[in-house]
Formats: sequence, C-alpha cells, structure tokens
Amino acid sequence: MDSDRDSGKPGLVARADEARRLARSEPEAAERQARAVLAEAREAQDSAALLRAHYTLGAIAVMDARYEEAVGRVAEGSAELAALGVGASPELLNVQGTAYRYLGMYGLATERLLQAERLVRESDKPELVHPVLNNFALALSEIGEKEKAYGLFVEAEAAARAAGNDYVVLLTRSNIGCALTSLGRLDEALALLEATVESSRAAGLDSVLADALDNLGQARTASGSLREAETDFRSALAIERRLGQAAVASLTREHLAENLLLQGRFAEAEAEARGAYEAARRADHASLRASSVLARAKALEALGRFREAAEAYRERV
Repeated sequence: MDSDRDSGKPGLVARADEARRLARSEPEAAERQARAVLAEAREAQDSAALLRAHYTLGAIAVMDARYEEAVGRVAEGSAELAALGVGASPELLNVQGTAYRYLGMYGLATERLLQAERLVRESDKPELVHPVLNNFALALSEIGEKEKAYGLFVEAEAAARAAGNDYVVLLTRSNIGCALTSLGRLDEALALLEATVESSRAAGLDSVLADALDNLGQARTASGSLREAETDFRSALAIERRLGQAAVASLTREHLAENLLLQGRFAEAEAEARGAYEAARRADHASLRASSVLARAKALEALGRFREAAEAYRERV
C-alpha cells in the first residue's frame, strides 16, 4: 500500500512527519499522532510510515530524557523493518546513538553513529547529513576525539548552510566554538561564539542563544576572563530555566561551579555543583551525573571537607 495515497486522508508518512514537526511545541499531541500512525502502518505493512513513526517516537523520547525507551523503540522498529526486508536506517541509528550518548554508554553511541554516518554518506538523503554528523561529533567529543569531532562539526555546519536552516547553522557554530575551545584555539573560539551569541539574540533563537552563551562562558573561563564567563553562564541559565531545559541547565550549572572554583568562591561552587548533580539525577542523565559529582568533589576538597569529597569521588567511580 502506498502510504501517501489512501482514501482521502493525509498519507501516513506525511502525518508522521507532521508529528515530528510538532514535537518541540506540542510533544504530547505529537506522540499521540505518531502512535496512531504506527498502528495504521503496522496494519498496512507500510515500511516507510513504520520507519517515520518509530523515528518520531524515538526522537520524542530523547527530547523528553526517556533515553532507555528511545533505545528500545529503535530496536523494536529495526526488527519490524527487517521483517519487511528493510535494512539498517540511519535515522533510527542516529536516535539510538544519541540516546546511548546521553546514557553515558559512549562505546555503543559511537558504534551506532559511525554506522549511521556510513549509511548517510552512501544515501541520497542530504537532510540527514547534518543531524548524523553533528551527533557523531558530539559523541566523539565525549571520548576525547577532538580533532575528528571538530572536522565533523565543520562538515555538518556546511550541510546546514546548504539546506538554508539558520537555526541549525547557528547551533552547529556554537558546537564548533566549543570544539575550538577544547583544542586550545581560544581566539578563534571567542570570535566565533561572540558572533553566534549576537546572531542568535537578533534572530530570537533563545535555545541556541543559551547554548552559545554557555560555550562562550567556557571559552572565556579557559582564557582567564572569569567574571565575564560567570555572567555568560548565569545568562544561559536564566534562559534554560525559562525554557524548562533541566538537563541542559544542569550542564551549565556544572560549568558555573568550575568557574566559581577558579575564582576561589568554594562554597558557591559546591552549591552549584550539588544543584547540577540533583538536576542530572532527576533527568536520568548518566554522563552529567558523573561530571557534576566530580565538580562537587573538587569544591568539597577546596572547602576542606575531605570525607565528603572522598565519598563523592567514590560515587563517580
């Protein structure tokens, strides 16, 4: 059955795509629609609609920090598609790799995203180039593959520019700035991130603005401009809290804690790191839990609270 040619109703593929577009603004409605499409696609044995529905449901689960559910969704979808003779999907592998990254399972994340990258480069789906390369670069950053991550971010940004997606272009430029900071190329990082902050603010893209401010704060911290960096982190946090981005705010609080530690404001640093840990725990974000508890351990050690610091170090291990 052709999923885009049924009796007067919008095609199943089109409805799944509509649900994906709704996901950021109306996640509950988007999930209901994707589940309805999935049920109809199963009945019709429509592989294209099955793929889109599973992809949409997996992506929504990732956005809602339901990472284990996202992993399972992709496994279920891949099995259903294989039964219909459909091979591995870069869309589903991208979702699963991203979920594994958030769970702190970096080996599985890079394995899935490497497979997705290979499939994308062999496919005729240019719309997948940016999300796959960007997510693969983020995973490589987590395991210290800084140069390769930087190269993939640059390639992903070019793909986003070619697609004319300003939101994605600016978000990827923020990632490039972060990669430049990790490589010690601070002058380049500062220039790029300051420009990205201004462009995001002018465009009214608050989530990108928060991300760029956090990355600018990291670059300024690395360059020794601690007070300016603190202002950046606090500005990013205000936006993230307004947008309800709990997991993202946890990471920004961790960066703020590290900044305060360098300023010698140890009690404030401990409070921010503790808050970051609690937020990461509520979001079930393994890698953020590990890094925030390390930041707290360092602050406790600086305060002379050595027993608590030792307990925190053990928790991280």
